[in-house]
Amino acid sequence: MRVSSDQIKKALDFATEAHQNQTRKGRDVLFVTHPIRVYELISEYTEDENVLCAALLHDVVEDTEKTMEDIEENFNPMILGYIKELSEIKAGNKEATWYQRKKLQIKKIPTLSENALLIKLADKISNAEDLEKLFLEKGKLNFNDFNQKDPKLQQWYYFDCYEAFEKYCPTSFRPLLKQYEKALEKAFEKSYSEYLISEKFFDGREGYYHFLESIDKKAKEIKEKLDTKRRTGPLMIEMIGSPSTGKSALLSNIAHLLENHDIKVKLVREKDLVFTLEEMENYSNYMTSLQNSPFDVVLLDGAITHKRIALMQAYEQKQFSVYDTVEYLNYFENLEKQLDGEVAIYDDSMEILKRKYRFGLSISTKDLEEKEAIDNYNELLKATVFTFEHPVLEINYGDGNQYWRNIMATNFILDTVSDAIEKDFVKPIEQDTKIYYKKYNPKDNQ
Repeated sequence: MRVSSDQIKKALDFATEAHQNQTRKGRDVLFVTHPIRVYELISEYTEDENVLCAALLHDVVEDTEKTMEDIEENFNPMILGYIKELSEIKAGNKEATWYQRKKLQIKKIPTLSENALLIKLADKISNAEDLEKLFLEKGKLNFNDFNQKDPKLQQWYYFDCYEAFEKYCPTSFRPLLKQYEKALEKAFEKSYSEYLISEKFFDGREGYYHFLESIDKKAKEIKEKLDTKRRTGPLMIEMIGSPSTGKSALLSNIAHLLENHDIKVKLVREKDLVFTLEEMENYSNYMTSLQNSPFDVVLLDGAITHKRIALMQAYEQKQFSVYDTVEYLNYFENLEKQLDGEVAIYDDSMEILKRKYRFGLSISTKDLEEKEAIDNYNELLKATVFTFEHPVLEINYGDGNQYWRNIMATNFILDTVSDAIEKDFVKPIEQDTKIYYKKYNPKDNQ
């Protein structure tokens, strides 16, 4: 780490001495690497030395023999104030269970000052990153070295912290929040959306209400970004899948959500495009015209990829020569480069056969041919998606349920739109009276 002042060096030395006999839980790694990681994370967002020192010292009172008096003796009142905000008070809390203490910590998040909130969020990112490394060494969801050994409760704590951060973090912290979300997904092998639907949605209305609240907030933030930075063309997202996956209805709902926030949306359905493969140049011109349109977002219902798959199927049936197929594929590849994101939904051919048998108590030759066609389509779709350079979410129709798929796809599309704006978006990060600027590239956090 880069030490930029005597005060920061003093805080680093103090933290190193305080944590000198400690290691990270379950790992042969010095504990002090954790506050250093927190320091590194927040240094992208602030140059305030008091906040940076507090990041290095944030666990000293809670996890060592050092006291608030020691902090007060060695550091200024601002640093002491941040440590008090971030420390769990041990006195009078001895009888509280792990669950009660963690619930209080989550409840405290909305009350934190912006600088303390920044440190707290970075602290959780570092912890989640360490969990991923621990699980690689000791086995999936192995919490044997923790006070709380139940993976379900640990999962609850980390994801509910995310929920609180999402609600109360300022917009300038969104890239860091995204980093936390990705760290959780790697550690628990479950996205926040999957956690929400599997752990909270079926427990009542609270989880689904939060999902609705969450996507509404994301849509508002997209509108704020679009008002601040105008791209040279609309953001283009495609959803692809066979007709029975419900993608068209879902895209309509997402378009409606964005329009409710005054975001100009163009929904392009494949059936609206009457061009044949032989008229590829006209088709290409139409898609290019969308890039020059006044819309903020263009949602494509299989308009590009489905036609590309149809071309590959036509080639397999010897309807086109190799020369013509390659020529048409070049058109599609150029069109696909204009996309900012893709949702691919794979239909489950066996589930379709089961449903047909349940309703009709028989399976026809036509049904078996349909199953074969769906399997062939899925193979071509997977091969096509593999070549894409833009972000892709792949969903198997047989996984989860309709709510789960809708949540996954909606969150992905909103996040992809938001991230695509961020690529060209220079935004201010306010710290006291100064304004620092940094360019955020989502790829840095992958």
